[in-house]
Amino acid sequence: MSSVLVKRPVGRPRADGKPQVSRSAIFIVATRLIAKYGYSGTSLRMIADELDIQAPSILNLFKTKERLLIELIKFLSQFSLDFYASLATENLDADVCLYKMIYEEVKAVSGANRDAASIFYLPELRLPDFKEAQQQREKMIEHYKAQLVIGVKSHLFVTMNEDLRAEQIFQLTETAIIAIAPQKLGSLKQQATATAEFVMQGVLVNPQRLEEIARRAKACKLKIGV
Repeated sequence: MSSVLVKRPVGRPRADGKPQVSRSAIFIVATRLIAKYGYSGTSLRMIADELDIQAPSILNLFKTKERLLIELIKFLSQFSLDFYASLATENLDADVCLYKMIYEEVKAVSGANRDAASIFYLPELRLPDFKEAQQQREKMIEHYKAQLVIGVKSHLFVTMNEDLRAEQIFQLTETAIIAIAPQKLGSLKQQATATAEFVMQGVLVNPQRLEEIARRAKACKLKIGV
Protein backbone atom coordinates (compact mmCIF):
# COMPACT_ATOMS: atom_id res chain seq x y z
CA MET A 1 0.00 0.00 0.00
CA SER A 2 1.46 3.28 -0.98
CA SER A 3 0.95 6.73 -2.38
CA VAL A 4 -1.13 7.81 -5.30
CA LEU A 5 0.44 10.39 -7.58
CA VAL A 6 0.55 13.81 -6.00
CA LYS A 7 0.08 15.80 -9.20
CA ARG A 8 -3.13 15.93 -11.19
CA PRO A 9 -2.40 14.31 -14.55
CA VAL A 10 -3.57 16.08 -17.67
CA GLY A 11 -5.08 14.19 -20.59
CA ARG A 12 -6.11 15.04 -24.11
CA PRO A 13 -8.23 18.21 -24.52
CA ARG A 14 -11.98 17.86 -24.75
CA ALA A 15 -14.12 19.71 -27.26
CA ASP A 16 -14.58 22.53 -24.75
CA GLY A 17 -10.84 22.95 -24.38
CA LYS A 18 -10.59 21.34 -20.93
CA PRO A 19 -8.34 18.29 -20.44
CA GLN A 20 -9.75 14.79 -20.39
CA VAL A 21 -9.77 13.48 -16.84
CA SER A 22 -7.48 10.51 -16.25
CA ARG A 23 -7.98 7.45 -14.05
CA SER A 24 -5.15 8.51 -11.74
CA ALA A 25 -6.68 11.99 -11.30
CA ILE A 26 -9.95 10.37 -10.26
CA PHE A 27 -8.08 8.02 -7.91
CA ILE A 28 -6.41 10.97 -6.17
CA VAL A 29 -9.68 12.74 -5.43
CA ALA A 30 -11.63 9.56 -4.66
CA THR A 31 -9.01 8.47 -2.14
CA ARG A 32 -9.13 11.76 -0.26
CA LEU A 33 -12.91 12.00 -0.20
CA ILE A 34 -13.57 8.36 0.67
CA ALA A 35 -10.99 8.49 3.46
CA LYS A 36 -12.78 11.55 4.88
CA TYR A 37 -16.46 10.72 4.30
CA GLY A 38 -16.48 6.96 3.81
CA TYR A 39 -17.60 5.04 0.75
CA SER A 40 -21.33 5.56 1.25
CA GLY A 41 -20.78 9.22 2.09
CA THR A 42 -18.86 9.93 -1.10
CA SER A 43 -20.82 10.32 -4.31
CA LEU A 44 -19.61 10.36 -7.88
CA ARG A 45 -20.93 13.92 -8.09
CA MET A 46 -18.63 14.95 -5.21
CA ILE A 47 -15.64 13.46 -6.99
CA ALA A 48 -16.68 15.05 -10.29
CA ASP A 49 -17.15 18.48 -8.71
CA GLU A 50 -13.61 18.37 -7.32
CA LEU A 51 -12.30 17.61 -10.80
CA ASP A 52 -14.53 20.17 -12.55
CA ILE A 53 -16.14 17.50 -14.70
CA GLN A 54 -19.54 15.80 -14.97
CA ALA A 55 -20.24 12.51 -13.17
CA PRO A 56 -20.84 10.67 -16.48
CA SER A 57 -17.17 11.30 -17.31
CA ILE A 58 -16.28 9.06 -14.36
CA LEU A 59 -18.81 6.44 -15.44
CA ASN A 60 -17.22 6.38 -18.87
CA LEU A 61 -14.08 5.02 -17.23
CA PHE A 62 -15.46 2.88 -14.40
CA LYS A 63 -19.13 2.12 -15.30
CA THR A 64 -20.22 2.04 -11.63
CA LYS A 65 -19.18 3.46 -8.27
CA GLU A 66 -18.45 -0.09 -7.10
CA ARG A 67 -16.11 -0.59 -10.04
CA LEU A 68 -14.31 2.63 -9.17
CA LEU A 69 -13.59 1.39 -5.65
CA ILE A 70 -12.40 -2.01 -6.91
CA GLU A 71 -10.04 -0.38 -9.40
CA LEU A 72 -8.82 2.02 -6.71
CA ILE A 73 -7.96 -0.89 -4.40
CA LYS A 74 -6.13 -2.64 -7.23
CA PHE A 75 -4.24 0.56 -8.02
CA LEU A 76 -3.18 1.16 -4.42
CA SER A 77 -2.22 -2.44 -3.67
CA GLN A 78 -0.10 -2.74 -6.79
CA PHE A 79 2.63 -0.57 -5.26
CA SER A 80 3.13 -3.11 -2.48
CA LEU A 81 2.81 -6.09 -4.81
CA ASP A 82 5.46 -4.63 -7.12
CA PHE A 83 7.73 -4.05 -4.12
CA TYR A 84 7.32 -7.64 -2.91
CA ALA A 85 8.09 -8.97 -6.39
CA SER A 86 11.22 -6.83 -6.67
CA LEU A 87 12.37 -7.85 -3.21
CA ALA A 88 12.08 -11.51 -4.17
CA THR A 89 14.75 -10.98 -6.84
CA GLU A 90 17.29 -9.65 -4.32
CA ASN A 91 18.31 -13.16 -3.16
CA LEU A 92 17.91 -12.22 0.48
CA ASP A 93 17.28 -14.77 3.21
CA ALA A 94 13.66 -15.19 4.29
CA ASP A 95 14.26 -13.50 7.64
CA VAL A 96 15.75 -10.42 5.98
CA CYS A 97 12.94 -10.33 3.40
CA LEU A 98 10.24 -10.57 6.06
CA TYR A 99 11.81 -7.82 8.15
CA LYS A 100 12.13 -5.58 5.09
CA MET A 101 8.51 -6.18 4.03
CA ILE A 102 7.18 -5.26 7.46
CA TYR A 103 9.49 -2.28 7.81
CA GLU A 104 8.57 -0.73 4.46
CA GLU A 105 4.86 -1.49 4.74
CA VAL A 106 4.58 0.24 8.12
CA LYS A 107 6.43 3.27 6.79
CA ALA A 108 4.06 3.38 3.82
CA VAL A 109 0.82 3.26 5.79
CA SER A 110 1.95 5.41 8.72
CA GLY A 111 3.10 8.43 6.75
CA ALA A 112 1.64 10.66 4.08
CA ASN A 113 -0.23 7.69 2.62
CA ARG A 114 -2.58 7.19 5.55
CA ASP A 115 -5.63 8.15 3.48
CA ALA A 116 -4.74 5.59 0.84
CA ALA A 117 -4.15 2.87 3.42
CA SER A 118 -7.46 3.59 5.17
CA ILE A 119 -9.34 2.65 2.01
CA PHE A 120 -8.49 -1.00 2.73
CA TYR A 121 -10.48 -0.77 5.98
CA LEU A 122 -13.82 0.17 4.41
CA PRO A 123 -16.56 -2.12 5.76
CA GLU A 124 -18.12 -2.32 2.29
CA LEU A 125 -15.12 -4.31 1.07
CA ARG A 126 -16.41 -7.33 2.99
CA LEU A 127 -19.45 -7.56 0.69
CA PRO A 128 -19.54 -10.11 -2.16
CA ASP A 129 -19.60 -7.34 -4.77
CA PHE A 130 -16.04 -6.48 -3.82
CA LYS A 131 -14.53 -9.95 -4.13
CA GLU A 132 -11.85 -8.66 -6.52
CA ALA A 133 -10.72 -6.15 -3.91
CA GLN A 134 -10.61 -8.87 -1.27
CA GLN A 135 -8.43 -10.93 -3.58
CA GLN A 136 -5.93 -8.09 -3.82
CA ARG A 137 -5.46 -8.15 -0.06
CA GLU A 138 -5.10 -11.93 -0.16
CA LYS A 139 -2.35 -11.59 -2.78
CA MET A 140 -0.43 -9.31 -0.43
CA ILE A 141 -0.78 -11.74 2.47
CA GLU A 142 0.42 -14.60 0.26
CA HIS A 143 3.79 -12.87 -0.09
CA TYR A 144 4.16 -12.86 3.70
CA LYS A 145 3.15 -16.50 3.89
CA ALA A 146 5.72 -17.41 1.22
CA GLN A 147 8.56 -15.98 3.29
CA LEU A 148 7.30 -17.72 6.42
CA VAL A 149 7.20 -21.07 4.63
CA ILE A 150 10.72 -20.59 3.27
CA GLY A 151 11.95 -19.51 6.69
CA VAL A 152 10.51 -22.57 8.43
CA LYS A 153 12.02 -24.91 5.82
CA SER A 154 15.38 -23.13 6.21
CA HIS A 155 15.19 -23.48 10.01
CA LEU A 156 15.26 -19.70 10.40
CA PHE A 157 11.71 -19.53 11.78
CA VAL A 158 9.96 -21.64 14.37
CA THR A 159 7.30 -24.09 13.16
CA MET A 160 3.94 -22.31 12.91
CA ASN A 161 0.61 -22.09 11.15
CA GLU A 162 1.85 -19.97 8.25
CA ASP A 163 -1.63 -18.94 7.08
CA LEU A 164 -2.61 -17.60 10.50
CA ARG A 165 0.75 -15.98 11.17
CA ALA A 166 0.81 -14.26 7.76
CA GLU A 167 -2.63 -12.77 8.45
CA GLN A 168 -1.53 -11.62 11.90
CA ILE A 169 1.63 -9.98 10.58
CA PHE A 170 -0.19 -8.19 7.79
CA GLN A 171 -2.79 -6.91 10.25
CA LEU A 172 0.01 -5.47 12.37
CA THR A 173 1.29 -3.46 9.40
CA GLU A 174 -2.25 -2.26 8.65
CA THR A 175 -3.01 -1.08 12.18
CA ALA A 176 -0.34 1.59 11.87
CA ILE A 177 -2.99 3.74 10.15
CA ILE A 178 -5.43 3.74 13.06
CA ALA A 179 -3.10 5.12 15.73
CA ILE A 180 -4.87 8.11 17.29
CA ALA A 181 -1.76 10.24 17.56
CA PRO A 182 0.91 8.63 15.38
CA GLN A 183 3.34 11.51 15.97
CA LYS A 184 3.61 10.38 19.60
CA LEU A 185 4.87 6.99 18.45
CA GLY A 186 8.14 8.39 17.16
CA SER A 187 9.41 8.78 13.62
CA LEU A 188 8.20 6.57 10.79
CA LYS A 189 11.47 4.66 10.93
CA GLN A 190 11.09 4.11 14.67
CA GLN A 191 7.53 2.85 14.23
CA ALA A 192 8.59 0.55 11.41
CA THR A 193 11.56 -0.78 13.37
CA ALA A 194 9.47 -1.44 16.47
CA THR A 195 6.85 -3.39 14.50
CA ALA A 196 9.41 -5.39 12.56
CA GLU A 197 11.36 -6.28 15.71
CA PHE A 198 8.17 -7.28 17.55
CA VAL A 199 7.21 -9.69 14.77
CA MET A 200 10.67 -11.12 14.22
CA GLN A 201 11.20 -11.86 17.89
CA GLY A 202 8.14 -14.09 17.73
CA VAL A 203 9.16 -16.11 14.69
CA LEU A 204 12.96 -16.39 14.80
CA VAL A 205 14.61 -19.60 15.94
CA ASN A 206 17.55 -17.47 17.04
CA PRO A 207 16.34 -13.99 18.14
CA GLN A 208 19.95 -13.01 18.87
CA ARG A 209 20.37 -12.55 15.10
CA LEU A 210 17.80 -9.75 15.01
CA GLU A 211 20.33 -6.91 14.93
CA GLU A 212 22.14 -8.46 11.98
CA ILE A 213 18.84 -9.09 10.15
CA ALA A 214 17.72 -5.50 10.67
CA ARG A 215 21.03 -4.16 9.39
CA ARG A 216 20.86 -6.25 6.23
CA ALA A 217 17.22 -5.40 5.61
CA LYS A 218 17.78 -1.66 5.95
CA ALA A 219 20.80 -1.87 3.66
CA CYS A 220 18.46 -2.91 0.85
CA LYS A 221 17.43 0.27 -0.99
CA LEU A 222 14.09 -0.95 -2.33
CA LYS A 223 11.03 0.95 -1.11
CA ILE A 224 7.28 0.91 -1.64
CA GLY A 225 6.04 3.62 -3.96
CA VAL A 226 6.31 5.22 -7.34
